[in-house]
Amino acid sequence: MDLVKDLAIVLRSVQYGERHRIVTAITEEHGCISALARNSVHSKRFGGTLDLFVAGEWHFCGRPGAELLSLRETTARRSFGGIHADLSKLSLASVFSEILLRIASSPGHERSTDLFRLHANALAAVEESSKLEAAEATRFLNCYMAKILCWNGTAPALDKCNYCERSALGHDSAAEEERVHFLINNATWACGGCSAAVEKTITSKNISLSVVREFQRLLTTPIRQLINTPALKNLQQELFDVIESLFVYHVPGFDRAPLKGLRFLGLKSNVSTQAVNRR
Repeated sequence: MDLVKDLAIVLRSVQYGERHRIVTAITEEHGCISALARNSVHSKRFGGTLDLFVAGEWHFCGRPGAELLSLRETTARRSFGGIHADLSKLSLASVFSEILLRIASSPGHERSTDLFRLHANALAAVEESSKLEAAEATRFLNCYMAKILCWNGTAPALDKCNYCERSALGHDSAAEEERVHFLINNATWACGGCSAAVEKTITSKNISLSVVREFQRLLTTPIRQLINTPALKNLQQELFDVIESLFVYHVPGFDRAPLKGLRFLGLKSNVSTQAVNRR
């Protein structure tokens, strides 16, 4: 069994027996992997490289098809220690990890280079930000989840109405509070004038046009560009409700339980109550 080297970011680390740990990480070239780190409890063998969020170079090996790899050596590259010093940052980063544990560890996602880079940039953005207020934290989460939808092949089409092709990207202030229909099944929207064309069988959410515009902005903005920029506070919870519904509909298994870390961010999840049936 030859040793393999890869960059990894720790998503979860749990004790196994009295002396060992099982560590799960998102890697640059091998997707989400779990490895047994022998004699890593109460020893200095791995230092702090197996702590949550730590990014480093892993040396591991394992048999083809084995669920657990063997972690032989690690070298820390970045600890993201500033996240642990702030409860709001720690809560947000923990939700990022929780999402990846659901998404990247599912069957068929062996390699996730784009997810690795997104996660690394998201952790860096959170650490480098000033103290996060609720709206800023929710905006980071919305941006993170929106980009995962793109990676998953279900990027929303937000530039125009699905029926009349009216643009959503103008700056008509009179239309900011216009109510539109967001169509969960095909990740598009319909303007108020086209509401009659929306099929009754289509799962939709009634939202303001300004939420569509904020969604489009987050889809096209690198997550690190959100650092220390003001968030549109009145839009973030409404936008999160839309994005969460898209995950439930388009990401298999996401509706099994709400994200546990949301309660620390003051966000309400509708996963346990919404009835969204995938085709």
